[in-house]
Amino acid sequence: MDVKWWVGVLPSGVENVQTVASGHEATHAAAAGAAVDALVVVAADRGRQEYRLRVAGAELMVLPGLTEEGDVDLDALAGTWHHMWHET
Repeated sequence: MDVKWWVGVLPSGVENVQTVASGHEATHAAAAGAAVDALVVVAADRGRQEYRLRVAGAELMVLPGLTEEGDVDLDALAGTWHHMWHET
């Protein structure tokens, strides 16, 4: 099985989503994990933006929350999305 994944960002003031990471994995869970890992890395670098995540044709819009210190909450971001795509 070849499951494609993609991560994009819609920077403030821009009309088109920009691709920031993509790839493919052997399973849905692996593709979701790779997409979420890439999202966390990009969010750590770019901050609180509107992100798009696509795994096996399902697309999500993601707007990360902030910590009490005002930083992007990367732990919550990673934990939430890994949970949503966990294979049972």
